[in-house]
Amino acid sequence: MEGVTRSDFIIQDGIPYFIEINTTPGLSKESIIPKQLDDAQIPLTSFFTMLLKNALKG
Repeated sequence: MEGVTRSDFIIQDGIPYFIEINTTPGLSKESIIPKQLDDAQIPLTSFFTMLLKNALKG
């Protein structure tokens, strides 16, 4: 698998359980990917450029 996904887990009694994987995570300001990019100080446009360059290498 390549690209960006969001994996959801639940933790019960200290044990993480995989719930689902979202292969097209949201990109609104409230979504996790843009929040992570913001924290890393990576502009969304730069992130898309990185994704496109990686896809073209394949």
